[in-house]
Amino acid sequence: MGISTAEPRPAATAAARDVAAWQIATAVAGLLAGAGVAWIVSHHGSNSFGVPKLPFAVPVIVLVGWSFIASGLLYWRSRPENHLWAVLIFQGFAWFGSMLNNSPNPVLFTIGQLVYPWQYASGLYLILSFPSGRLRGGLARAMMAIAIFLVTVGNLFWLLFADSHHSMCRTCPANLLEVTRDDAVVVGVFYVFRISGIVIALTSIGLLAVRWRRASRAQRHAVMPVAVAGVVAFCALIVSYGARLAGASGPNAFDAFAFYAAAAVPVAVLAVLIQRRLAQGAVAGLVVELGGPGPGADPRAALSRALGDPSLALGYWFAAESRYVDRHGAPVELPAPDSGRPTRPTRCPLNRSRAREIDRSTSTATGFN
Repeated sequence: MGISTAEPRPAATAAARDVAAWQIATAVAGLLAGAGVAWIVSHHGSNSFGVPKLPFAVPVIVLVGWSFIASGLLYWRSRPENHLWAVLIFQGFAWFGSMLNNSPNPVLFTIGQLVYPWQYASGLYLILSFPSGRLRGGLARAMMAIAIFLVTVGNLFWLLFADSHHSMCRTCPANLLEVTRDDAVVVGVFYVFRISGIVIALTSIGLLAVRWRRASRAQRHAVMPVAVAGVVAFCALIVSYGARLAGASGPNAFDAFAFYAAAAVPVAVLAVLIQRRLAQGAVAGLVVELGGPGPGADPRAALSRALGDPSLALGYWFAAESRYVDRHGAPVELPAPDSGRPTRPTRCPLNRSRAREIDRSTSTATGFN
């Protein structure tokens, strides 16, 4: 039997070149943004918003932003249909943008203050949508909508009334968005920000706990690094905001804890990417194991080892009796919809010899010849 191959269409080739060019441009922009932010923070980091005076702050700031962007580029190349790559890249540039408030230049300083909270909204989306890149449930979408409103409209609103020397730091440059100074408005808006942040963080922890309880062992293993890092980041945010509401001045130890907790999230994402690369190697080994010339291996045991899920059950659709059976012909019952165990139907028909074996075993068991 011959094998025919089709030449790639010119339109598809051009589209692939365009995507590759955008990926290269994104990588270059990320490198330049990291280098620029490192210079600004190391030479001018003196205000209380970016928390730059911590140990190893500059390398942490740069590595966090680069890790987000690199993870996004890896997702873009391997799973372009998953919009998580765009979220990761946006999070990386938002992280770098939030450090511009350390600049002595009034324009860069104002831009930094304007985009500073965007990292919170994109970080919330990243944690709640990981690994599918889609928010599940009305509650998660509602929290995301509130967060976007707060970091855009709410943040712009308080900047219209904020005097930089009084509301930010004594050595900060001018806030170019200030229309008139109103300290009461600034205090009120920050109170709303912190209360809302605590409520959103607590609700997010509850959502993650519910999903964790309903997930299978394999699903938990796949998302555990990001879920744990997300919960720690939410807890750090709650403690930091709670301390400010209690009257603590900043920056303080709680702000430092929140800074390093946020820095752990991209490390967790990279850990998941490494896990998936290893899993792909395990699947390749699975194909070799099941397709080898030796005696037939147990597909359920092989899949269980490859996926890291000992609770996995494998059933074959037996058309003669319209039910699922295992490799020995015994009935396999599908889990109930509310059991928390997912079902993945796959078009993988039995080969003829195996079907005859199951047919004989089930016929003998039920008394039919």
